[in-house]
Amino acid sequence: MPSKTLFFNTHLADILDGESRIIPLCQQDIKRLSEVLTEEDDYVYLSISDGWSYEVVKARVQAGVVLAERAVEGTRADRHGFGACVKSVSPLVIAQIKDLICNYNCCEEQECPCQPIAVYYQPLPEATEKLPWRGEVVFTGDTPMTLIANNTPAWMQVERMGSTLILSGTPPEAGSYEFSVGGTNCNGTNVVTQNVTLTVNPAEE
Repeated sequence: MPSKTLFFNTHLADILDGESRIIPLCQQDIKRLSEVLTEEDDYVYLSISDGWSYEVVKARVQAGVVLAERAVEGTRADRHGFGACVKSVSPLVIAQIKDLICNYNCCEEQECPCQPIAVYYQPLPEATEKLPWRGEVVFTGDTPMTLIANNTPAWMQVERMGSTLILSGTPPEAGSYEFSVGGTNCNGTNVVTQNVTLTVNPAEE
């Protein structure tokens, strides 16, 4: 299967989940790739980066979509947000990527350095009952990291965007809501938790 070399620089046209094999690109970008990947077995290496994570994929065009083998050369399949940078990677340097990504056996004689996860916590903005609300909790430390929220109210949606948990929803009534957020990184060796209180004020009459 021949690898193709091209200059390709664009952005994701939608969110790419960690389990998806379809790379969301606009039709113009798909056309550019299909003009180069003319044979069924042709492929190209692409990097995907959103500032928090870095992944290399092996991509080919089939039936008008870009299909990818995820997590190539020691990188990790992760969730990448809308607008994440997508670039072509030369086959001449693809073998060196493993040495640049220290979350994959790059340090053969000693353990890879890893900045432990921490919560950059600021109090959440207060909410008002029956009005849309949004808040966020930001984590710091080396990626990849796993983030969770526990015991959130039923009305609250939780979405991960890179190293941030986005919290949103419309509280049905006033009150005080207590829940926790947490995360882990460095292959599960570092863990952090943070208790969170959200105040929902009554609507003004």
